[in-house]
Amino acid sequence: MRGFSEIIDEDIFHALSLEQTLASKNQIGGTAPERVFEALEAAKLSLEREEN
Repeated sequence: MRGFSEIIDEDIFHALSLEQTLASKNQIGGTAPERVFEALEAAKLSLEREEN
């Protein structure tokens, strides 16, 4: 990224990291780890109901 601008520093690399990008999507249906966990739990419950 420094090829685009010399002012890009470590703080920018953190802000644009994959982990930070995913975590920032913390709304329903988002990619934040908490939301993914909630979606997985909901899917598990749905599958359990279908099996019974």
